[in-house]
Amino acid sequence: SGRYGFLLPLYKKIFWRLLKYADVIICPTKVYCEHISKVYGVDIRKFLAIPSGIDLSKFNLQKSNKNNSINILFVGR
Repeated sequence: SGRYGFLLPLYKKIFWRLLKYADVIICPTKVYCEHISKVYGVDIRKFLAIPSGIDLSKFNLQKSNKNNSINILFVGR
């Protein structure tokens, strides 16, 4: 909906064709791959899940008793 809501049916039609003719479809999670496969009727074997997160095992996570403050870093769009 909104100002350009009239473009949604056209977008869905074009998106389905792109998925249909793609060799590989990359999604951020396996659940998202399954959802898109089901919604657009695309063979699940075309999908590849590549997480966009981080590997927490690479970091030393230790609790600090210095103070009650919380430091948060977010990188993204």
